[in-house]
Amino acid sequence: MPSKQAAAASATFGRLLATQTWLGPVIQQHGPPLRRLECVLGRRWRGVATAISDPALSNAAVDLIDRRCPPVKGADHRTWLGIDRPFLKKLSAGARTSDQDLVQLWLATMMWGYATDNRGPSRVGKAMNQSWATFVRKLRLSLERIDNRQFVDAYRGSQSQGLSYLPGIADSFFTKWFWTVSLGNPRLPLTLLIFDGRVAGSATGKTWALQGKNVAERYVYLCELVELVATAQGLSSEQVEYGLYCAG
Repeated sequence: MPSKQAAAASATFGRLLATQTWLGPVIQQHGPPLRRLECVLGRRWRGVATAISDPALSNAAVDLIDRRCPPVKGADHRTWLGIDRPFLKKLSAGARTSDQDLVQLWLATMMWGYATDNRGPSRVGKAMNQSWATFVRKLRLSLERIDNRQFVDAYRGSQSQGLSYLPGIADSFFTKWFWTVSLGNPRLPLTLLIFDGRVAGSATGKTWALQGKNVAERYVYLCELVELVATAQGLSSEQVEYGLYCAG
């Protein structure tokens, strides 16, 4: 990656923090690591979990909602669930050896991402409308590609017609999956980041122009560029990505 572009992107992000003074506290610029906590309405998701046709997938989903997701303190019993980065990281570490953790990590990621979007449960339910074996095979393939540092292949495989493609799950959500998968592998050379429309909208212009002949390559380039900007700014990659998201 050209060092001049990384320096220019860092300067642009620095000016963003300086001019949008609300942004620093939001990304916890001088605070503890981001928790990225989202409060999820458990009742909405439990109905979807019980309706999944495959018994093994349904049981794993119900177990996540009824037993594993931490309840929000002070809320009605199991009504509000708190899904945050530490919880996702724990599931991600277990996903390397446990298919149950693998499936629950994916579902927890989708619940976290759809916390404020009423369309989420039905979309996720449709994506899980397949056999346990098929669903696990698709998730395991993308995880293994990430662990093997085949990031472009992981992205391509998650697109429509790819071997890891799940119906209705587009890049804004399968990159959330990439992010949570990467949380459980500290040996990866970079953090895979969420790349949705708001991040893409901020990562524009000459200083943030993404390089690559296709969207998969440009996604990996973004993750590498954010890593360099984060180092220059004394931040984590996730803080920079979240800053781009909020600014977008």
